Amino acid sequence: MAETDHRLALVGAFLSGDGYPHPTRTMQMLRAKGALDLARAVERRSGAWGGSRVSRLLAAVSALSRLIAGALISVLRWCGSRRAAATVYVAYPAVPTLLAFSLLPRGCRPPRLVADAFVGWYDAAVVDRRLFAPGSLRARALRALERRAFAVADLVVADTIANARCFATELELPPEKFVAAPLAVFEREKIESRAAVATFAADRPARVLFVGTFVPLQGLDTLAAAIAALSTRDDIAFDVVGDGQSADAFADATAAIPRERLRWHRGFLPLADVRARVAAADLCIGVIGAGAKAARVWPLKNYLYAEIGKPIVTSERFGLPAPVEAEAAEAFALVPPGDAPALARAIAALIDDPERRDRLARRARAFYESHLSNDVAAAALERILFDGRR
Repeated sequence: MAETDHRLALVGAFLSGDGYPHPTRTMQMLRAKGALDLARAVERRSGAWGGSRVSRLLAAVSALSRLIAGALISVLRWCGSRRAAATVYVAYPAVPTLLAFSLLPRGCRPPRLVADAFVGWYDAAVVDRRLFAPGSLRARALRALERRAFAVADLVVADTIANARCFATELELPPEKFVAAPLAVFEREKIESRAAVATFAADRPARVLFVGTFVPLQGLDTLAAAIAALSTRDDIAFDVVGDGQSADAFADATAAIPRERLRWHRGFLPLADVRARVAAADLCIGVIGAGAKAARVWPLKNYLYAEIGKPIVTSERFGLPAPVEAEAAEAFALVPPGDAPALARAIAALIDDPERRDRLARRARAFYESHLSNDVAAAALERILFDGRR
């Protein structure tokens, strides 16, 4: 997209803040290219990294109210200038904005409408967090709203190929409507491998980091069992950051772990602090759960780990925005999902093998640059926006 090219309009309300780097960074990139900006940012601090149950609920209610209001205002603004751009892009969460567009007569909608799905609302509430039973009235209503919303769009962008297929199947919409592109994140300058690769001093334990939102798909029970299995090793210490639905169960499962073996920050940390913990880690853990949703994702934390250049242990079942699974198998230490003994063995083997840790750290960074970086994400999104290609 050329500078100051107004073929593209940014419409709708989107979540911003540390926990939502993807929509924020995507909008920043498109604004820098000269897109017509009619969108409205809604900050939600608790974001993807956690927070207490009450704070998450209050933040969700507040954010949803502001998203609905912002979406309506932005769509009304677009109605007053709709001939200014041929393509409209709606950042995550696109559902309120798309529902607003669905209320307009077909001839008054954008000529071409591209929406960012990122996390499906039905998928998150029913499959991921298990807040509603799949056949319940609330689940069916949520699915119907999301289906109506995405039916309005010409293209819907998911973060992995597997998630794109899942959207089509779950919402009973044409598969050609859904495409995949990498997430956009807040990047730092490239870190040289010798600085990024952790080489822990002999007088301190190796730091193994897990960052998460403590939802069922992440495999917190598996992590707790692996920590327990390694708790007798005085050369390994776990650093856990996050809070959420599975936090109480994780607390119970790790209650007997010595505090010097497990440091848990239960709550939200600003992105800068999370980055600092990643930079200090010797090894990082991704998604290790055994559920179907876990097999479709490549979470934001894996982007962050790889961008900084850390060796990563994650599930051997995963989704990516491009068909590069063979390269991923060489770049990361993969373990069977939900297998605590295998996870413990993988962690111990990497701590005992600094040369392999160094090699995986370099490969993780190279994989990020080749397949997940903002440059790759921007190129993919530009093709989708203007060529309709994957």
